[in-house]
Formats: sequence, C-alpha cells, structure tokens
Amino acid sequence: MKCVVCGFSGKFVETTVSLAPGVRATAWKCGKCGEVVLEPEAAQKALLLNKLRHGVKVTIGRLGNSLVMRFPAEIAQLAGLKKGSKVTVYPENAKKVVVSTV
Repeated sequence: MKCVVCGFSGKFVETTVSLAPGVRATAWKCGKCGEVVLEPEAAQKALLLNKLRHGVKVTIGRLGNSLVMRFPAEIAQLAGLKKGSKVTVYPENAKKVVVSTV
C-alpha cells in the first residue's frame, strides 16, 4: 500500500476509527504522516452514513390494529436488521421516537 498524501510505501498500522457513535470500522494508518485510509467496506459504510445522516422519510402503514413502519434497505443493511430482528422503540419526547437495535 502506498500513502496518497506522502507517498510512503512502508509500514501501515491497522487501526479502528469511529464513523459515527457506535459505528466503528477498520482502517490503516500511514507510519510516516499518520494519514488514515479506510478499508473499502468501511468507506462504503461511511458514504452510506453520510447519505442517511439527515434521516429518511417513511410512510406508516396499518396491519390489523397496529401501525407498521418499513425500514429502507440501506438503513436495514447498516443496522444489520433482518426479518425477525428485535429492536427497542421508545419516545424521546412528544415529537421524537427512537428505534435502537437490541
């Protein structure tokens, strides 16, 4: 691997970086200048987080007497949600509902 900043092609150290609260990714740090390079999967995750940072509008549906919400595929992938996954839902205040993975 060659550093894109300083051109160093020596030792890179594996490290972990925070992309967002609770989201960590593997990266490589240049031994000379300290530039950090994300692994391709982590870079894709970072781009997706940036895209979703401002939220995604979804429509609430009805199933019997209950209300249902469908998660967009990108959010489900990012949070690791699959059919049968468990989440915790709670009101933060009268206008904000929080959904978190268990």
